[in-house]
Parts: sequence; C-alpha cells; structure tokens
Amino acid sequence: MQAPYDLRDSFASLLLTERRQELCVARQLGHSLAVLLSTYARVIDEYEDAEHVDAEAEIAKARSVSCASELHASKLAHDQPTNPALTASARSPREKRLLCGP
Repeated sequence: MQAPYDLRDSFASLLLTERRQELCVARQLGHSLAVLLSTYARVIDEYEDAEHVDAEAEIAKARSVSCASELHASKLAHDQPTNPALTASARSPREKRLLCGP
C-alpha cells in the first residue's frame, strides 16, 4: 500500500499532466503557486511538449493492469497448496474494490 503522500504526489502529477491550471492544482493541494511550481517543476517540464493525458483513462488503465495481476496471482495461488502465512498477507476484498473499482 502506498503512503498518503505518494498518492497525493500521483494525484498532483496527473492533474498537471492533464494540463490543469497550476493555480487550481495548487489550491487543491493547499499550496501556494510558488510551492507547487518548485515541487512539481520536474513534472511540468517533462510534460510541457507531450500530448494531452486523460487522467481518468490513465487511472482505468492502471487499475486494469493491477487487476489482471491480481487475477493471475489468484490463479497461481489457487493452483498451489494453501500456505496460511501467504494468505494472511493477501489483500482484503475492500482493498481490491478500492484498487480495481466496483
């Protein structure tokens, strides 16, 4: 599981790659424009000449890849003898719904 600031950084990066106005992104994050520009300058520079990115499509793509990995891992686990130590670390149904959607 990612730390809250990793998720926050991902969210901010997605908004910036989606070409959202920097001032609006800064306000959403509770930053001043100066803090946003210094913190995320690398993202702004990296995507300056790139094609427009649709954040929702990128999230859906990431979820589908993650869900496919979950299904593959589940099939492998099903084919193997059950090891209680491994199943204790499996994701809960709630975590899977949050990751993969409803």
